Amino acid sequence: MSASSYRFGRFRLDPRSRELWADGELVGMPPKSFDCLAYLIEHRDRAVGRDELISAVWGSADVADHSLAQTLLRARQVLGDTGAERTMIRTVPRFGHRWVAATEEVAAVPATVAVVAAAAAAAAAAERPAENPPRADAGADAAPMPPRTPRGYRWLAAAALLLALALAGGYLWQARAPAPASVADAAELFVVLPVRLADAQVESAWVRLGAMDYIATLLRQNAKRHVLPSEQVVSVVGTAGRAEASDDGQLGRLRAVTGAGWIVSPRASASAQGWRFTLDVYHGDGLRSYEGAGATPLEASRAAAIALMDALGVPDAAAPQSPLPVDELLQRIDAALLVGDLAQARGLVDGAPPALRGDPRLRVRAGQIAVRQGRPDEAESLFRPLASDDASIALQVRALAYLGLGTVTVGRLDFGGAEAAYDKVIALLKDSDEIRLLGRAYMGRGVVHASRNEFGAAMADFGRARVDLQRAGDRIGTANLEINVGMAEINRGRIEQGIAALDRAIPILSGFGVRDQLVISLHNKTYAQLGLLDVGGALATSQRAMELSAQLANQVFGRRVAAARARALFAAGRLRETGELIRRFDPQPDDPSQSDTEFSILRAALLGERGDYAALDAQGDALLARVARSADATGQGMLSEASWMVVDAALRRGRIERAAQVLQGLKSAPPAPEDLDRRWIEKLAEARLLAARRQPGAEAAFDAALALVEERGAPSALVVAATGWLPVLLESGELERAAALGGRLVPYADRDYHAAQAMAQLYRTLGRQELAAEAQARLRLLAGERAPDSDAQAAR
Repeated sequence: MSASSYRFGRFRLDPRSRELWADGELVGMPPKSFDCLAYLIEHRDRAVGRDELISAVWGSADVADHSLAQTLLRARQVLGDTGAERTMIRTVPRFGHRWVAATEEVAAVPATVAVVAAAAAAAAAAERPAENPPRADAGADAAPMPPRTPRGYRWLAAAALLLALALAGGYLWQARAPAPASVADAAELFVVLPVRLADAQVESAWVRLGAMDYIATLLRQNAKRHVLPSEQVVSVVGTAGRAEASDDGQLGRLRAVTGAGWIVSPRASASAQGWRFTLDVYHGDGLRSYEGAGATPLEASRAAAIALMDALGVPDAAAPQSPLPVDELLQRIDAALLVGDLAQARGLVDGAPPALRGDPRLRVRAGQIAVRQGRPDEAESLFRPLASDDASIALQVRALAYLGLGTVTVGRLDFGGAEAAYDKVIALLKDSDEIRLLGRAYMGRGVVHASRNEFGAAMADFGRARVDLQRAGDRIGTANLEINVGMAEINRGRIEQGIAALDRAIPILSGFGVRDQLVISLHNKTYAQLGLLDVGGALATSQRAMELSAQLANQVFGRRVAAARARALFAAGRLRETGELIRRFDPQPDDPSQSDTEFSILRAALLGERGDYAALDAQGDALLARVARSADATGQGMLSEASWMVVDAALRRGRIERAAQVLQGLKSAPPAPEDLDRRWIEKLAEARLLAARRQPGAEAAFDAALALVEERGAPSALVVAATGWLPVLLESGELERAAALGGRLVPYADRDYHAAQAMAQLYRTLGRQELAAEAQARLRLLAGERAPDSDAQAAR
């Protein structure tokens, strides 16, 4: 891509920083859509052929026309270029596409520093006269950098949260019917829509979703067809069947979102003689209808489904049995669960006739309801008797019970218990057709492995889960898998690959309208972008997550998303907004029962950024005690971050023994797999202490810290470590080593305030005033509300 930026209309596109701005605000766009847009703009003097565009963006010719069309459609949607007259991206029939909007090319902002400049600085250091060493009290020229919050991202706690959603959420009960054992072509996927009732009969409202799911189950179980899970249908069309399949626009949307080749739209009416069902089936360009009648909704829907199966050539032997009273009760419960009405679902369970209360299918649903209502002990008591090798209990029910136990134990951070539960599901289902449940078990076990940093085993399980979930047509389950894959990739230092996995999940979840998982995806992407020092991207992603989380009832989501947003604002230097957001979502900081650990960390980070090390030092013990008391994985993963800030503040105030005490507390703390930065932070703090005491071994400790940071693969961590060492090198007169270390900061000085500050300090010390002025200019652009030119800032 060119180093130039492009202006067109109200937009500005910067290919180098991969940013698109509209009216001065950063806007998001899927990565492939951005790449297509940038390529078309860069070659706007001509039409770009389809094959050329695919080769340039995907690096392969094996990309379907549909994928390219969808990618360009998303770009057009962001740009508002969706009218009949395309004013930006024009299709050239039977060839490709061309960029047609009036565009101005603008030279990109020059880099503050370059590798060549770092080499020049090293040469200058070698040539500097020995009689002019840097002063020991050189102030801005030798003072340590302001503290950085070491962790630019936090994802493990969200992984546990996601697992609870994926395994105990709105589609757990849907998997009771076996899926086809072979991989189905997307064109053979069936979607069964909510039933359209002729009369708005309140007493029959459950039929819309209950009979819909019953028909889907019959097609899946008896006809062995590939059927989209019912809760995913509800995510797309709503609960009342508001998306009419007879509407060509809605029909096209359904096919685009689900990939289905068969759309089944049921209609039902009731009379004194009973119920009548009609299944309108859309396939290709055709429409055929199949009818059935019966005394109850399930009997009538079964008759209509048999008529459809006859047309599909399903053998008579596969015809479903007549529904029993318990079948209607189960469908009523499932209909309530599909719309999230847990109170009604629980009422149906509690009000079941005595003869049905012992039915394992009813009891496993009761356990799932208890999980969703936040009653894990009750859920476990319901799951335990069903999680067995008792062959008299249906295989699906036993597998669901073990999956439920996995959810409960993950919620308690009992990863050993969770692994045992998922192992049982895999053993039970490995030779069955229950591939959807099997895929979810592999996904759950993969999360357990990732939680222990066993990434090889995690990726193996995730790979198997992907195959099974895709075979089952479970697109939302596949999206959830991509989120977990993304977090595992990030945790093992492959942040770009992690973001790519999250970006694969986000369009699916957005298309299906699954807001909770979508919020989790955006939340974790925000932290990953901060880890890459992509502050602009983190601001855009966190803003979208905030807007979506406001529509959710779960307040835990809101606080987590607000914390991520606060970190993005903090990284951008928008300190006032950071403080306001903290006060809004954590209004009682002095009450540990009400306050949130991450907001406490952010309050401490604000003190450090403003140079109030005395207050940070004074509050250090309370902060560390609060982190130590934290009951969840998010809090437990912050001990090294909190300890680093307190050590840094103590050293800046000359309280060396205080810093040593805090470091010793960190080293003696219980192991915490979720605290992924502990090893390098311990080593960096140790190096700072050795340097402060002027003891040997500081350089080796700094080297070891940098090596550990390289393993983590996060530029944000590298900046923390390098800016912690650079002032020590400058103060000791090791200018050649300082210049070499500065070279490692060069790639980040254009986008990170503290990296730019370090480079400005380095160049001033080396006497490279032109480079120092350039770095200082960039520093001002990155400062936000920080004051890079003030005496107070320089004194730090």
